[in-house]
Amino acid sequence: MRRQRRTLAVVTSKLEEVVASMQSSALYFSAYYDNKTHIDFVSEKIHEVVTHYNKVLGWWGIKEVNGEYKLGVVVYEDHAAEERDRKKGIDYERNCF
Repeated sequence: MRRQRRTLAVVTSKLEEVVASMQSSALYFSAYYDNKTHIDFVSEKIHEVVTHYNKVLGWWGIKEVNGEYKLGVVVYEDHAAEERDRKKGIDYERNCF
């Protein structure tokens, strides 16, 4: 079954909604993505969303999953939350894909 692949504009809009309502020290976000935008522009848009809400970007990536692309993003409330999760060995990246 093919899923609807979303454009960067749609994906970053959804990411912005999630980051704006973030209620925990960390979150992971993933969405099917059409992968038609240059990687530098994708990076810029993700950084814009995260920094607009004064959050910390832990990681982001694009991965092909079963012939379709997914965009994954990990966002932390602050650097202390990121460091706590690293010390505990928590890996949100694997949850994105």
